[in-house]
Amino acid sequence: MNNNIKRVLVTGATGSVGREVVNILVRNNLIPVAMVRDALRGKEMLGNTELFICDLQNIHSLKNIGANIDAIIFTHGSSSNAGAMELDYAGVANVLHALECHRPRIVLMTSIYVTQRSGTLMELKDWKRRSERLLRASGLEYTIVRPGYFDLIKPGDDCLILGQGDKLDGGVGRRQIADVLVQSLLNNTALSKTFELVAGQGNAPDEWGALFKKLVADNGIDGAMDSLNMPLADEPENAKQDLARITRNMH
Repeated sequence: MNNNIKRVLVTGATGSVGREVVNILVRNNLIPVAMVRDALRGKEMLGNTELFICDLQNIHSLKNIGANIDAIIFTHGSSSNAGAMELDYAGVANVLHALECHRPRIVLMTSIYVTQRSGTLMELKDWKRRSERLLRASGLEYTIVRPGYFDLIKPGDDCLILGQGDKLDGGVGRRQIADVLVQSLLNNTALSKTFELVAGQGNAPDEWGALFKKLVADNGIDGAMDSLNMPLADEPENAKQDLARITRNMH
């Protein structure tokens, strides 16, 4: 268990998973700091939660983002190709650039299927995967969680199934996702690991450290056991430049 974390910044804090994360952080005696664009909406949805007012897509608004923060949980995201680069990817890139000398622990939520380069949402998946690569290259302590379909579960689906290699299929509850995001932050056995997450019939986990310990740690810019089907040489120029800058500045 990691006892060095107290204040946790949450992106996408007013979203369905973000709100659950905020609640679970409080239950674990941690202090959530909710990143929001609209202070009034943040106050209405999150009550007395401390707010950090900024815009993920505007790096200038992220000045001093790492000050007095021990960790960040990224729960923001879009559901279409339209916002893939501008939100899913740029949100992570901007925060990493803005951290400067600060080195918080990071948990990033992306999605299952990010390595499957086909289908109508291929652009969204590709940009989520590029955000993962930036985080792995940053040298920061991290965990990357790829949940399945939100709330596509049945009564009794309390068992959490963690996989690697992007082969899992299925759903998982929003509250279950939030639990895993927070526990990934608190357990050092989750460090440097990328995994998919779905739920199935059975009991909820009672030993989080052991659950994460079974996973293989990443080694490089791709997740352990991921298909090597997105060559860096073929990547968009902005993605290559961001990766080089993050690698240079964060080490």
